[in-house]
Amino acid sequence: MNPPASLLPVIEIFSHCLITLILPNSNFNFISFHPIFVHLKTAHLFQYRTNGSYYWSPFIHENITYRMHRPLCWSTVFPESPLYNGEFPHSRIFPSIWGSPGPVYFIFLANSQQKMEIQLDQLHSVISHTDLNFMGNREFCVFVDTPDANPKFYHLNRYHRLSEIVHPNPVPIQLVHKFPKFTEFHCPRRNLHECYFLLDKRADLISTTFAPYFWIYPNWMDDLRPVYTYRTNFRRIQSKYFFTTKYPDWFSVADDSKNFDDFLAYTIFSETLYNLTIPAEVDVEEKYLYFGSSDFRFERGNHQIIMLARRACSFIACYGVEHEKSYELFTKPFDKVVWILISLVITVFMAMSNFLSGPSNVDMVIVSFSILLEVSLSSLITKVIPRKMRALFWFWILTCVTIICMYKDVFTAEVIKPYRRNPVWSHIYDLEGLGFKFLLPLKAHIDYENAYGQGRQAESIVSIEFAWKFQEAALYEGNLTRLAGYRRIGRALLGGRDLVYSKTHFSKGSQSGRRIWQELHHKWGADLYSNLSRCTRKFAYVDYTENIDAMLPFLNDNGDGIVFMKGADDGFLSTSVGFQVDSTHRKNFVYGRLKGLISSGIYHWWEKWFKKSRPRKLFMYYANWTKPIVNELERRDFRTKFLTTCKIWGYCCVACGLVCMLEIGKSIIEKIIVQKRKKNTLKTAFVH
Repeated sequence: MNPPASLLPVIEIFSHCLITLILPNSNFNFISFHPIFVHLKTAHLFQYRTNGSYYWSPFIHENITYRMHRPLCWSTVFPESPLYNGEFPHSRIFPSIWGSPGPVYFIFLANSQQKMEIQLDQLHSVISHTDLNFMGNREFCVFVDTPDANPKFYHLNRYHRLSEIVHPNPVPIQLVHKFPKFTEFHCPRRNLHECYFLLDKRADLISTTFAPYFWIYPNWMDDLRPVYTYRTNFRRIQSKYFFTTKYPDWFSVADDSKNFDDFLAYTIFSETLYNLTIPAEVDVEEKYLYFGSSDFRFERGNHQIIMLARRACSFIACYGVEHEKSYELFTKPFDKVVWILISLVITVFMAMSNFLSGPSNVDMVIVSFSILLEVSLSSLITKVIPRKMRALFWFWILTCVTIICMYKDVFTAEVIKPYRRNPVWSHIYDLEGLGFKFLLPLKAHIDYENAYGQGRQAESIVSIEFAWKFQEAALYEGNLTRLAGYRRIGRALLGGRDLVYSKTHFSKGSQSGRRIWQELHHKWGADLYSNLSRCTRKFAYVDYTENIDAMLPFLNDNGDGIVFMKGADDGFLSTSVGFQVDSTHRKNFVYGRLKGLISSGIYHWWEKWFKKSRPRKLFMYYANWTKPIVNELERRDFRTKFLTTCKIWGYCCVACGLVCMLEIGKSIIEKIIVQKRKKNTLKTAFVH
């Protein structure tokens, strides 16, 4: 059986691509000078990959190594028109929708026994009902070759879907008229290769023109399958700012946006919202999804990534936050080295005094220390200090003047400063051994909010914001101390079980078994402070580090004298944050916009503006808090420091009193001894 005559021109046009020829049987007598994969399979009996297993099902030619010139492309030729249905693009004989960076062409040879209009309408109907997200870089063409004319292609506009969809995606009507369902190309027989470049250029133009209108930000819609329902707030903003202009007052848009990601989405899609009537609903198969900045989704596929930062978790607690001992206030102005040197100088003076046969060591110590205490003993210097040491001792006096001034400055500053705190814990894995209970934030979802408001307890840690990171930490198998500590925390929070996703994650009443975590919701911020401020009980609140940094000044702004401290490790549950844009047909509109906004500095300028003008408030009851309310002086614990000063002064007075009594006693004893000596001397003289 001879193949159709139109097959040879098609192979010539796509000769630089990897060609797969779909044949119903092996009765074709065909020889080609180009490498071709021949797949024998009746077109309507393909083994389909269902959507559920599509990402992991293998490509039938996946393990084949080949060389080809750029640009990379795949082409699949159907010599006999297949029985069109919505599943045939998902067969294992075609590259995965996210597995091919180059275009994938489906070329159907026209059936001469059937009208061309019927064939085109049938192909258009099938492709129009195919999910855009499951089409990848596929292009669909019908090839016609007649002996008396140049061959021609009918290239399908995959975005021309208005007539086939119940809830179609809105597209400007002028574009629909300008780009019909099929574009006809005539291929000169003398230069068939030119036809491929015309076809590729047309596909790029259609993608660049139409693809921007098929993107959406999910937070603008309610996900009600099989349609997306646009939210009222989005429709209001689109009508107010973008219906009449592409470039509105961006400050007004920023004020009306929910957050920075919401505003950024309006910035990206501003031109696609212009002069467009937004319907109430749109089919889910009509939209590419832009998720904004978030943790990277580790999914298979050639995503395009822009990394912004690293996000990690930390914790705060007040249990075991003890201040330094108050007597250290008097030694802190100098470190150990300075005190050792001072003691060494006095010791040298004592040694020199003994060598020069000077007064007692006690007198030398008293005189040397009196200089440090600013006690005037100038009359004793000439009596106690040997003549040969006086020049050196006067140098010591000048040195003491400088030392005393420095000591006074530092001491005064230390008195008015708050105490340095020394918690009994440092890292988060220290808490597990101390028996702490962890307060964890729930995911920002309406179902979790309603359940928490009704007093229902979370059954599974799945409901927690970063539960999947606990699972990841628990699976660590290495020996690094820090990561092994995180592993202990992850396993303790999971209770020794893997994450199990079920339909319900909340129940009334308490749970069986001991659980070391308790859920909290940002809407009920009073629950956080009421639990965390009980410093006699072991509670720690875990959240993203930026949230902890934002909350810590507010929590410490209390009149109860409670001091909250943050954990030492900011790398707990660390993950990458940025934009992960799913691959789309041809050039990626969203990825290009994001690169332009970031490289130009516009993105970072607006990010700083939102942080300054519209800082994110996690808890409702401090939404209007901008600076400390409790006076800083009221929070300082001056009383303890001054009481300590008074105690030390009292101890010194007692010591001085004891020394004074010793001196008095010494003088009395010396007088008694002198009197006895005199008596003994008189007796001895009288006897003689």
